[in-house]
Amino acid sequence: MRLLLLTILLPFCISAQDNYEAKIDSAVINAKKGIYWALENIPDRKSREDRDLIINDELIAGIKIEKEAEGISIESTGIYRSYTVKINLYRSYDSLTAEGYIKPEEESVE
Repeated sequence: MRLLLLTILLPFCISAQDNYEAKIDSAVINAKKGIYWALENIPDRKSREDRDLIINDELIAGIKIEKEAEGISIESTGIYRSYTVKINLYRSYDSLTAEGYIKPEEESVE
């Protein structure tokens, strides 16, 4: 009897775990979209900026960009339904300049 019950319920347990991981992966992808958006939209004058990334009337990510003395700190919170994943990224001005995200004259922090 127990073996029969286990055989019947096991596929549901595996399916639930796969669904859970897929939702977390979607939240991670949305957090990455926020990071990419932030790198392409580094503010020129502001030292701090908070934005929400909305695509197709759906909140994808909450983004915080903060300029610091030696670089930029980006925090992106990816959102997928009730799942959230937060990614913190720090990039130096030298690496941002080398990768073409900012021009050399934009390095000053206000």
